[in-house]
Amino acid sequence: MDGVEGGGVAVESPTAAPGGVEDQNVVDGSSPGTAEVLESADKTPVPTPNAQSVEELEAHGKLTGFALACGWIYFFAWSLSFYPQCILNYRRKSVRGLSLDYVLLNVTGFFCYSLFTTLLHWSGRVRASYIARYGIPPQVEFNDIIFAVHGLCLCVITFVQCLIYDAGSQKARPTVILLNLIIWMGLILLTIMTIVGFNSTFLISFLGIGKVTCSFVKYLPQIVLNFRRKSTFGWSISFVLLDLMGGIFSIIQQTLRSIQISSIKPFTANVAKTGLAVETLIFDTIFIVQHCILYRNSDEFDSLDQPFPMDESFLRDDEQREWMEWNEDEFEMSEEEET
Repeated sequence: MDGVEGGGVAVESPTAAPGGVEDQNVVDGSSPGTAEVLESADKTPVPTPNAQSVEELEAHGKLTGFALACGWIYFFAWSLSFYPQCILNYRRKSVRGLSLDYVLLNVTGFFCYSLFTTLLHWSGRVRASYIARYGIPPQVEFNDIIFAVHGLCLCVITFVQCLIYDAGSQKARPTVILLNLIIWMGLILLTIMTIVGFNSTFLISFLGIGKVTCSFVKYLPQIVLNFRRKSTFGWSISFVLLDLMGGIFSIIQQTLRSIQISSIKPFTANVAKTGLAVETLIFDTIFIVQHCILYRNSDEFDSLDQPFPMDESFLRDDEQREWMEWNEDEFEMSEEEET
């Protein structure tokens, strides 16, 4: 070897000398079949982290902390956003003003998202396929799973409310029902294919696309319903504000993860989370404009303390007839109770 006569090989000592240097022993292998360990007086400095690398480690740790904090903020904001609508429905004993299309698509979308996150987090086979395709581990946080499952439970509760409370003349559109059926049939088919041995990335991709599609389509009927009624009554603005807050912090979290690994893969490798956040920002902005600017004078009764407005001016003609019939029944019932 270079620097050692007779073919000697320098071997590092397992212990370092004080001051950041360590001894080296020399193994003399000049004679065949023999090896003699010779002590060397040479001292070589042990590499120590420089100031720049220490700063980089500290910055990386701070980014990790910020990303975790943003993840839990988005989790609580998005999770809490489900409750105002459920409470509003319960206190009014009515789901008028809430699009049934929105509710159906929400159930299907969050079922897809729940399966998407749980498989990517816990299934070894799915994780291996994901890494082989994207080159990085699945970009799914633990709070993503909790949010998805919790959201699914609240969506099911809202769906049950639509079945038992007064919905007026509102019905789910046939096209929305058909879209739900297509997604469920595709989900069942791809699940069977995955079980029998097909690549699981097909199922994961379908689940992500299914969630993004449902999230995109579900907002449109509610926007149209608000426009036709020229009112956002029955649609909780508290939900919108919390939903918007969750979307903002979700984007911030993914941005911090991208900075950490110097790649945009946290966005591109988790299409469901990225699409959900972007759609949230766009559509919640539209809802805020409808509520605060376009139809702000028609929502003075939109409060959890008011079970229903005392006039029918915000309703369409067919809804006005139903409102008058309902109001007459309530008036007759109150008279009977007084007598």
